[in-house]
Amino acid sequence: MIARIGAALAVLAMALAARTTQPNMQPLKEQRGLCQAAVPADATVLAGYIAQGPKEAYTAQLEEFHYSRAFENTATRLWVETEAHALSPGIRAFHVYVPAKTGRCHLGISFKTTTPDDAPKRIAQTLSAVK
Repeated sequence: MIARIGAALAVLAMALAARTTQPNMQPLKEQRGLCQAAVPADATVLAGYIAQGPKEAYTAQLEEFHYSRAFENTATRLWVETEAHALSPGIRAFHVYVPAKTGRCHLGISFKTTTPDDAPKRIAQTLSAVK
């Protein structure tokens, strides 16, 4: 009996975890269908991946974050290079994020493709939260 109750609870937990939207929420999916989120039912979905709250109180836009390579992806630092197609021709960009007291610090470094990686990499490694 206890095993059946445990199994029933496990099935219920999996079903709840599998739900993509909560009650009174409506789904958003990014253009390629790889990411999803939900917005309140009273939001206006302008496209499958953009929604606006009542009286333009907020705008939510869902998109896949593209990067060509990750230099570091840990709990203490995310450091990626933006994919070339997302930038102007001849430009590369690093984005670095580290935890801060009330959020995250973000450092964006854009540089010409002719610039050696050395200086942008040295700069990227200096990002930290003020203690």
